[in-house]
Amino acid sequence: SLFSIADFELEISKPDDDVDLPKAAALLALHSDAKVDAVNLVTTELSRLKAGFRAHAADTVPLAAPLPPTCRQHALAGALCDFLQAEGFQGCSEANYYQAENSMLPSVLANKCGHANSLALLYREVGHAGGLHLKGVHFPRHTLLQFGGASHAGLLEPFSNRMLSRSEVENFLWSWKAPLSNVVFLR
Repeated sequence: SLFSIADFELEISKPDDDVDLPKAAALLALHSDAKVDAVNLVTTELSRLKAGFRAHAADTVPLAAPLPPTCRQHALAGALCDFLQAEGFQGCSEANYYQAENSMLPSVLANKCGHANSLALLYREVGHAGGLHLKGVHFPRHTLLQFGGASHAGLLEPFSNRMLSRSEVENFLWSWKAPLSNVVFLR
């Protein structure tokens, strides 16, 4: 509907740090089915997942545990993978990668299946609720999430729901013939 397009345009015209990405994704999905309250559906389900991960993170990586901040981020990344796997989220099949429902956040939340970008948004939002700071790193057909910082950074691959080892990252970058300095980091 025209209303959802206007709302979407209004949302994405905000300064980057003020854009509510899940809301923008839900508004964009309204073009496929304007009868569904996509914004409410996304907000409700994300709130449930965020609360669940906050509780899971507090049990798995308690704040009282004597961990350096970089180790805490690594532990939280593992806890996020465990939590979302237990919730049933997974990457879609390669054959169905480009089907619309794997891109639209309301469908991804309902079907618990999506492509790399939609899952990265889900992981970023849910992870942030538990204190995990994630930044998107985009390659063609791959969206990874960086956690930690400087010399202790790690990468999480939402599509396969796992953290990448250092050798996997090096092999991945080598296969693209891209030095890390050429990688595009998204907020």
